[in-house]
Amino acid sequence: MSETQLESIVRGDDTILNITITDPNGLEVDISGDKLWFTVKSDPKEADQLAPLRREMIVPTDADSALGLAKMQLTSEDTDINSGLYQYDLQWQRIVSGNSEIITPQYGKVRFIQHVTHATE
Repeated sequence: MSETQLESIVRGDDTILNITITDPNGLEVDISGDKLWFTVKSDPKEADQLAPLRREMIVPTDADSALGLAKMQLTSEDTDINSGLYQYDLQWQRIVSGNSEIITPQYGKVRFIQHVTHATE
């Protein structure tokens, strides 16, 4: 588990989270078919249902996932939250690669910054 400050995300932009999962020794882990959650909150104690951003995915089976790599797409709707500094975590459920245990391989802070352009066409 590691604390990582993510790069700032512009509010309302599409973005991709590049995720890397390794074992405690830093070795690659096959995450094919496993589940990932990315949750953003201003207060870690608030209920997940109240989180301004919560995204989950089943990791596709491909060459990247066999090396512990995944890309999580965040849509403009996902990132359309109030600007500010938030707490986040990334959780991994080992559905295929393990015994359904849930692990938090990454957590930290992420800043959402206000966009300047409001046009969408």
